Amino acid sequence: MSQAIWILQYDLKSGSEHEYLNWFHNIHIPEKLGRPGYLWAVHYQGQIGALDHSENRRSYLVLFGGTSTRTFLDPSPSELRGTQDDLTKEMMGKRLSSKGNVFALEWSVNGPEGLQEPRSIQLDFFSIRTDGNDEEVGAWAAKSLPSLSNIPELDDSKIYKLISVTSSHFHGILHDANSHHPIGPNKNLFRPQTSEFSRDFAIEHFNGQRIWPSENSQ
Repeated sequence: MSQAIWILQYDLKSGSEHEYLNWFHNIHIPEKLGRPGYLWAVHYQGQIGALDHSENRRSYLVLFGGTSTRTFLDPSPSELRGTQDDLTKEMMGKRLSSKGNVFALEWSVNGPEGLQEPRSIQLDFFSIRTDGNDEEVGAWAAKSLPSLSNIPELDDSKIYKLISVTSSHFHGILHDANSHHPIGPNKNLFRPQTSEFSRDFAIEHFNGQRIWPSENSQ
């Protein structure tokens, strides 16, 4: 069971989607999963933006689960970039606005002790930059997020509280609906839990549909 997760968010240059995704799903992800400590991977396509729907834009989100943060730091992402072959460099050049973070699992709601591979078609990920107010955000999450399990639409879902080890003062909330059927935009269900912070902290929300692995391969 994984205790860490490497999350990459990016868009793609127009017209490059088919070539890139074919390479990413059939070559790059299998190569990653062949490395020690890599346990699973999932890939989503959707929209990312503010909680109020402003500035929404297309985005891809890929998640790699690992045994610990050491999996993704030895070698580190920057060290891996230095070993890329020509094809990988070409494909990476098709990404736009790419950014990534390695997160450690702090705790979960309805989940096991470790991070499970998301099983849902639909996924929500909230990133919160706290600018030093980590205690306030941590306390809010500990008090507020468990109440989401009382919402009927979310009673079988899993919520993971994450903390970045590669970016300072950066928190993550990962919601796995735990169903093979989308339940509709979960943003409206999460907004009451995050609205009090949206004025003070930089919060981004990703909502998307799984594009790899396919449902038939699950």
